[in-house]
Amino acid sequence: MGRYKYFTDEKSRRVIVVSTYAGKTVRGVAKADPRDDFDIDRGKNLAKARCDMKVAEKRAKRAQSKVVEAQRILDEARDYYVRMSDYYNDAISAQTMAKSNLEALTESM
Repeated sequence: MGRYKYFTDEKSRRVIVVSTYAGKTVRGVAKADPRDDFDIDRGKNLAKARCDMKVAEKRAKRAQSKVVEAQRILDEARDYYVRMSDYYNDAISAQTMAKSNLEALTESM
């Protein structure tokens, strides 16, 4: 994922991993059960995995909102295309009719 900063507190038997996503701080925490031996490496791995999970969840949520936004923009573009196609077809029809009228008038003179 990204860069990590590790903080350990042997007294509270915790390891905290801090990273960033989209400019915001994300952290993962691992705390040893009082019945377990405190292992800093295992704590780092667990805290990092929890941090990565939070980043992945935030990233997926952001990606989902971007897809919704893109779909909205695409729908608006399709609607605009249809309106402009209709406008073009009307303009061509009017041009053809005007040309026919002009030719009919000039032929009758």
